[in-house]
Amino acid sequence: MEPDGSVPWGRFRFAFRASKMREPSPTFWAQSTALMKKLLPLLLACAAFVCVSNLRAQDPAPAYHSAIVGSFGKNVVSVSGKLDPQVIKTKKYLFVYFSAHWCPPCRKFTPLLVDFYNKNYANGDFDLVFVSSDRSQGEMSGYMKEAKMPWIGLKLDSRPARAFVKMRSGDGIPNLILLNEKDEVIAQSYDSKGNYTGPSTALKVYAAIKKAEKAK
Repeated sequence: MEPDGSVPWGRFRFAFRASKMREPSPTFWAQSTALMKKLLPLLLACAAFVCVSNLRAQDPAPAYHSAIVGSFGKNVVSVSGKLDPQVIKTKKYLFVYFSAHWCPPCRKFTPLLVDFYNKNYANGDFDLVFVSSDRSQGEMSGYMKEAKMPWIGLKLDSRPARAFVKMRSGDGIPNLILLNEKDEVIAQSYDSKGNYTGPSTALKVYAAIKKAEKAK
């Protein structure tokens, strides 16, 4: 401020312009360059992580048993009437259970299978389809309700049910077969010589697979 109280705007503007026109010092440029060299690898790593994350997010989840599920059509039944067979396509393994209410060994094994399913389904990579050998659709529905089967079934003698029947090696029930992600039968209730080994065979094979996966 001047002695008379006025503001020296001319000198202020000149000083402001001079300050804006002043070039950065060599030290400033050297420090900036060194900092950028340190940050560049980190920036590149972050960019690569974002790109990979986006690509993974765009990859669709694998769909299993699509051909099998696609063949079901309107032949699906369940106790609640609300089960969606499309969920099967999210499961790597598929059990197929051949059973009937008139069969005493079946009625003995079914509660064990229901218990296995209820305890392991939420954290498992499997699902199950019931193929009945009952004498009527009513008997099949009654069997499913009585046993509180938590899985879907296929209508009696429907085309997809008959397709599953062709996969098994013997006619005896109860028969539990296990399909892998390629829809190949990897376990069932008969051995390679045609001897009946029981429905627990498929459960043991599945348990061995999961044990081996955990050991990796």
